[in-house]
Amino acid sequence: MQSKASLEKGMPREEQICVTRIDDELYIKRLQKLPKYKLISDNKSYDDIDLEGRDYDILGIVVGLFQKMT
Repeated sequence: MQSKASLEKGMPREEQICVTRIDDELYIKRLQKLPKYKLISDNKSYDDIDLEGRDYDILGIVVGLFQKMT
């Protein structure tokens, strides 16, 4: 489980898009730290995920994306 202290010491920063594992599922969402730790969906069709009290790992940070040029 990732703790608040370990998140605050290093990455990711507030509002960065993170790859997070909760149980056996992966999520790509923005990290919100205040008022509590949450994963925020840019797509409003999906719910946000409250991280308080959950077992999770932040695996990485999204630094870019590829788009097909037409």
